[in-house]
Amino acid sequence: MQQVATTCESETAATLPPQVVEQIAQLLKEWKLGEIGSSATPLPRLYVRPDEAAKIIGVSRRTLSAWQASRTISYRRVGRTILFSIADIQSALDRYRIAPIGEPKPRRQSVETSKKSMEPEPTRKRRMTREVPEAIA
Repeated sequence: MQQVATTCESETAATLPPQVVEQIAQLLKEWKLGEIGSSATPLPRLYVRPDEAAKIIGVSRRTLSAWQASRTISYRRVGRTILFSIADIQSALDRYRIAPIGEPKPRRQSVETSKKSMEPEPTRKRRMTREVPEAIA
């Protein structure tokens, strides 16, 4: 098998078999033509920018900004870029879902009720009155 010497940008020599060199050359040609990945299905988008998120939800950009400020919808900040997760958009909308009449309401469990049952209710504190010492006669 004949070895082919190639050089990288760092001027170091590497020896590769001719088949590998041909495969790399073919991949580079396909990449330049845009043929790589054309048969594969595109990956689903996980995050969207604020303008796209407002269009998805059907509200104005200003409403979306108000929801961000009030923490109604969660978002991520990467540097100066704000991104909304598709799952976070869906969960924010699900919180405001109105159930049909026949569907039972979900029970809300409160942490506060379990604490109250364990501890006795505090008694009302009375204001202390100042005791004045009797004058020595």
